Amino acid sequence: MASLLDVTPEEQHVIDELKRRTINDVSPKMLEDESLFYRFSKARDYKLADAEAMLRGHIAFRKSLDMDNIFTNYTPPEVIVKHIPTSVLGFDKEGCIVRYTDCGQTDLLGLWKCVTKKDLLKYFCLIVERIIQTMREQSKKHGKMLTKSVEIFDFQKFKLSTATHYKTILYFTHYLKIYTDNYPELLKYALVINTPLYFGHCWSMFKTVIPAVVIQKIRFDDKGVQLKQLLEDIDADVLPAFLGGTRTDPDGDPLCKTIILYGEPVPEYYFRDNCMKRLSIAPDVKKITLSAGYEKEIIYEVEKKSSLLEWEFQTKKKDIEFALYFKEAEGSMPEELVPKAKIDTSLEPEKGLFRCEKQGIYIIVFDNTNSYFTPKEIYYRTRLLSPAEVELQ
Repeated sequence: MASLLDVTPEEQHVIDELKRRTINDVSPKMLEDESLFYRFSKARDYKLADAEAMLRGHIAFRKSLDMDNIFTNYTPPEVIVKHIPTSVLGFDKEGCIVRYTDCGQTDLLGLWKCVTKKDLLKYFCLIVERIIQTMREQSKKHGKMLTKSVEIFDFQKFKLSTATHYKTILYFTHYLKIYTDNYPELLKYALVINTPLYFGHCWSMFKTVIPAVVIQKIRFDDKGVQLKQLLEDIDADVLPAFLGGTRTDPDGDPLCKTIILYGEPVPEYYFRDNCMKRLSIAPDVKKITLSAGYEKEIIYEVEKKSSLLEWEFQTKKKDIEFALYFKEAEGSMPEELVPKAKIDTSLEPEKGLFRCEKQGIYIIVFDNTNSYFTPKEIYYRTRLLSPAEVELQ
């Protein structure tokens, strides 16, 4: 696929050298993305030292969030899935993915009451990883390297209270910095539409962390001019009618609500105090108080391959370290399946699952050994499903 890139011999040399220098540190999962070394080289204008530093930073970032296993080991909180209104519309005329996000009606103030900054970060990373996976499939389909997406951000009904909220600025400045540092050359262009006058307050903060080369790819709609130009890049039957295309729902609805998720208020059911109450009163939940310096192991002996191990847990306050290990037998060396990491579940329960492809001993660990003084109150439930039970789910 690299031969299909439009690069000079000098640029190809930088790409090859970047690969040679980092190949032992890049995971097999990362190597599935054939555009990897090209994207990081191009993002740093083919300056080898800068490209290597950027890629090594990305490698560390991926390890910190276990990104290689995000499709199998990560279950996003329900409230995020339902209330981050972003939808794939299809593909443009070149084969690049087209995505629409209803920013204006997203209940960010409600989300701030339910989830942590890390919760949102990991979900945003999941979205980007899905784009990379989709564009890899598109590249094979079209026989050329396709890496980028067209993003449409709609700020219709964006509230002043949201625009001026400190978490809007703090969180999204953080996310934009992470996006530009870790996912270079994925944006074809972004079209920002229906912005109110006070959107400038947010933009003045956001653009401080966005590289100039990315800012050049961001278009602000001027009286519908940019919106009309979408049809130059995207077929009319792909673009919803309210965006200037011809696509509607079967009943003629131009908003295409069967394919587009729109923002709506987050129910109080998801708010922090209610989330804790919901898990703590669940009939099958268990409660432990883990003293400072101690850990709790939950052991499952798996006899059938393809069994499914599920877990859900929440701390009353603060965070807890969580990990999953595997041993072939008693006395054998444990293998780390889910790397140990601090997880703040004081706002929303952490849910996860792991498909057990080997027979043996699986160990869930809650670890409070790094705390010198603070005990942790933990509510949790776990279960092991046999392959037959999985089929019935």
